[in-house]
Amino acid sequence: MPYCNNCGNQLSDTDKFCSSCSENLCLQNSHSESEKTYNSDNLGNHLSTIIETNTIPKCDDGVYYIGELKGNLRHGKGCSYHAYFPGVKLYEGDWENNVQSGYGNLYNCFGYKTFEGSYKNDLKNGFGKIFSPFSNQIDKYFLWYEGGFIDNRIEGKGIFYSEDGQIIYEGELIDGNPHGVGKLIGTWDNKYGACEFNSMDVLNVGDIYVGEFYEGNITGKGKLIKQNGNVYEGEFENGLLKGFNTQRKDGELIKNKDSNIKPKDRAGIR
Repeated sequence: MPYCNNCGNQLSDTDKFCSSCSENLCLQNSHSESEKTYNSDNLGNHLSTIIETNTIPKCDDGVYYIGELKGNLRHGKGCSYHAYFPGVKLYEGDWENNVQSGYGNLYNCFGYKTFEGSYKNDLKNGFGKIFSPFSNQIDKYFLWYEGGFIDNRIEGKGIFYSEDGQIIYEGELIDGNPHGVGKLIGTWDNKYGACEFNSMDVLNVGDIYVGEFYEGNITGKGKLIKQNGNVYEGEFENGLLKGFNTQRKDGELIKNKDSNIKPKDRAGIR
């Protein structure tokens, strides 16, 4: 038999408000604590009507929720809905003690999925995917990033994609920037992907850099492969090839010292 969590008054399965303290009751609280049913597709389609009848009140954080509970806490499988966009999902997935923990999907106010992956304590942690709108079709989304997250930051190993699905960057990352060892490919995808990296300015379309990065810059040992087949190997600093380096032009091996060459074509490399 259910009881009011506010005053302890005994309730019936059909009560919407406590007869003793007038507390507004969640529909899920009328079931036993160990067994709560959840079907967001069935219930979510009629959420606007459900809200109007006060069957499902707002949670403390101002959103609507349908799913499994542990006492008063969201716990297990469940779905939260936008407070100002009735029927539009906000988050669907695993909960633990009222916070997003486990695996879930995040949605924007237009109902499009923007993230899918692992959560811990309401933060993206572990493996996840970010979806972003196309530059000329904001109602369609593509996979922009997949890889590691730490406390909502893009961090660890990951891959960035262009709108046409090509890999722009693959490698190690810190706070969303290439840092460590990775592979960067020049592209015209100037709205999303590697255009946000500082290193993108030093590559032409079709150029490939494989090597070390530091805070988004091409810095460290690496190899630059030009679209025409020429290869430059050596020590880079903020996109500049400097110190001892090796160049291969048309199969001929050339060794230079203190070349201070910038990989961009406008700097003289063809």
